[in-house]
Amino acid sequence: MKQMDMAVAKTAKNGKFKGDPVYHLILSWQEGDKPTPKQVKECVQYTLTALGMEECQAVWAIHHDTDNDHVHIAVNRVHPEKGIVMGPPRRDYHAIDKAMRELELIHGFRRDNGPYVTLDTENGPQIVRMSRKERAEKGLLKTW
Repeated sequence: MKQMDMAVAKTAKNGKFKGDPVYHLILSWQEGDKPTPKQVKECVQYTLTALGMEECQAVWAIHHDTDNDHVHIAVNRVHPEKGIVMGPPRRDYHAIDKAMRELELIHGFRRDNGPYVTLDTENGPQIVRMSRKERAEKGLLKTW
């Protein structure tokens, strides 16, 4: 953590930093999905790459204390060597949601729907973005 603190201090001193230096996100699996530690690591790294933050320092911890296994991820937004602020992109939830659909296919996790849905086609599963209205019309909108 000392290296992370030094990178944040260096960036603040240079006047380049605005906002929270730590980005926090949670990846959650559906009830019944039990990712292995290796799968969790791969999912975290895949998601950070989707966000353009793969070079950032990150720590994470998996939790099994709810019906859905989930991992908390804390990412240092200040690049450890360049001293510049990295991501996340605007509308990060779109990048995360698309990555989740891809990871479901890669690892065989149960599918979920968000702004991106996985449709079974004659050419295999296809991930497509749908508006809330389109998902509602197709019965793919979550109702809680």
